[in-house]
Amino acid sequence: MLTHTLAANNVFWAVVIVAGVVCLIVFAFLQQFFGLWLQALLSNAPVSLLELVGMRLRKADPRMIVLCRIRAVKAGVPLTSHQLELHYHAGGNLPRVVDALVTAQTAGIELTWEEACAIDLSGHDVLEDVRSATDFKAQTV
Repeated sequence: MLTHTLAANNVFWAVVIVAGVVCLIVFAFLQQFFGLWLQALLSNAPVSLLELVGMRLRKADPRMIVLCRIRAVKAGVPLTSHQLELHYHAGGNLPRVVDALVTAQTAGIELTWEEACAIDLSGHDVLEDVRSATDFKAQTV
């Protein structure tokens, strides 16, 4: 009876130790995303922790995507993290596209996400194109 109790006690502690180690590993993995998640949440551009983990697993740069999303949302350009990640994986220059959309909106130039992405992926500098259009619009007024 005493041997059975000791064996059960050893198994219990082994399970507790293994569970503790697994929890520490999961906590350490999620901790790297917590600050980014909180920043997005407080900026009214929420991105879930699962989305951030998914971005990392899909070899995207979660920090760049979240910061671009925050910039877009703050400027009133409604972009999703999924749209941003798709353009990132397509090889686009995400910060330039978001800056171009923000600049276009500020200048009153109609530019859609799809158009900006197409211009960017064609090899043109979409931000310079928008700036040129802004300068042209200013000269004609």
